[in-house]
Amino acid sequence: MSTKIRLLVVVCASLLCANSVRSQTENKYTTSLKQAVQKLSVGEKNRDTSLVFPFLDSNIAFTARGETQTINLEVFKKMKTQMFTNPGRDIITTYEIEEVKAGSTEPVWCGYDKGTFTQSTTQKNGQYKRTISGPYYRAWKLENGQWKCYVLIVMAFTCEGNDCQ
Repeated sequence: MSTKIRLLVVVCASLLCANSVRSQTENKYTTSLKQAVQKLSVGEKNRDTSLVFPFLDSNIAFTARGETQTINLEVFKKMKTQMFTNPGRDIITTYEIEEVKAGSTEPVWCGYDKGTFTQSTTQKNGQYKRTISGPYYRAWKLENGQWKCYVLIVMAFTCEGNDCQ
């Protein structure tokens, strides 16, 4: 076997081994948190309250435009339902998930996800259209085997359209 082929075999074997080790280092809590993060994100994008509400804590802290509000879950549910079902306005929020981590030392009770969010708001009469995007961070807690989001921070670094102040 030539030196180049041997080197290629060694490099490929090393990459496979590194990838295997990386996947083994992800603990079961991070895996279950990833599933919760995906479901919540899909629910937000599809405006599906049955996917969103089970993953929210009874009091959720929401930070946007530099202001933090702690909102009771029932109040937040009403706000989200109105946002999702407003016949005059479409609001679509998507999350590009870049990192998800949970603790690995028992007892595990917390984790986070972060990435980039985009929210597009369009009034059906065409008089209002805005798209904001930027980094987001969500903090999660493990409560009775169920992941619950208790903090959401969004930072609108970019804004296009109406109401970009």
